[in-house]
Amino acid sequence: MKTALKILRIAAAALALLIAGTVADEHARAHVPAPERQALLARGKALYAARRVACHGQAMRSVRLPDGTLSPPLDKPGFQFFFWVMPAGMERTVREKIEAGNAAMPQFSKLLSPTDIQALALLVREVNQGRTALP
Repeated sequence: MKTALKILRIAAAALALLIAGTVADEHARAHVPAPERQALLARGKALYAARRVACHGQAMRSVRLPDGTLSPPLDKPGFQFFFWVMPAGMERTVREKIEAGNAAMPQFSKLLSPTDIQALALLVREVNQGRTALP
């Protein structure tokens, strides 16, 4: 019994270290140097105000679209958690969604530059992490 408990504790400690290492790696990959980050956030805010407010609302929450459907909110509680745990992965997912579009959203890879798409994805991440506010 004591041996099994000891093995369980060692396995739990190893799992905790693996998770901590993964989260630390995610945060390192998501790091954007301060001057570049500020420029991207300013660009992202301008683009969001110009193009996305009508679809996702002033506070990135759902709005009713002209066809009567609701747009998906960009600030779900689950998003907030995952943006803290795996910021690089979530930002990449948002960037891919912006690029590809869907039935209700245009394919922005045909309308915006890769830098503009990166700026919007960074803005969504930063808002979900509580690091910046929308204008």
